[in-house]
Amino acid sequence: MEAVFGYGSLILPMSAIGRFDEELRNKIDRIRENGGDSREFLEMYLEDESIEKFEASDLNFVPVKIYGLERYYSLEVYDGGNMLAAEEASDEKFINGVIIFPLDDEQLEKISETEKSYRTVVKNRGDIESYIPQEKLEERGLEIPEEVKVYVAKESAEEVNKDTDRKRYEPYHQYIPNGIKFLAEDWYSDEKDQENLVENFMADFLMTTFEIDDNGEWRRMSEK
Repeated sequence: MEAVFGYGSLILPMSAIGRFDEELRNKIDRIRENGGDSREFLEMYLEDESIEKFEASDLNFVPVKIYGLERYYSLEVYDGGNMLAAEEASDEKFINGVIIFPLDDEQLEKISETEKSYRTVVKNRGDIESYIPQEKLEERGLEIPEEVKVYVAKESAEEVNKDTDRKRYEPYHQYIPNGIKFLAEDWYSDEKDQENLVENFMADFLMTTFEIDDNGEWRRMSEK
């Protein structure tokens, strides 16, 4: 069984499951054929039928920080803005997202097929810090996997452009706050605990994610 780290649209569980669930894939294809975009995909993922796919799944989604990485809105896929691309960095730097596990080989392959602009690196348990306390993980019989695959930008990928003049693609960006809000409700029944997880996660996201400013300089989103 495998584990992957999602730091963009994969933070939303239904988006991750949509990579390999045939029924969700068919819905995505129909939306795309009708000229739809990430906004309509997100609306579909938040419908009850899509959420039921997550509830019936054996997959776990654990919000974490992973050290040795940094993240930029530098992937030029849509004309309306950019998606995220991670890069390897010094050990003290981190980005946040979710670990998705246990994936079988077919599920991992289907996810990887949607990540063509990236290569895979492996991070070890020692590089990972969970937002979910150990006792909470143990309640579900979970522990952080020993190894986690991370998709980082291919240097050869034409879509990755550190000289971009584009801001983030907002419909894509909305997967992140929606995803962590959904996972907070999955992990905690207490509203205050849910709020704390969302606030802490999003504060770290904004602090560790870079977006180009109007002067062509990369700035942390928390500074804008």
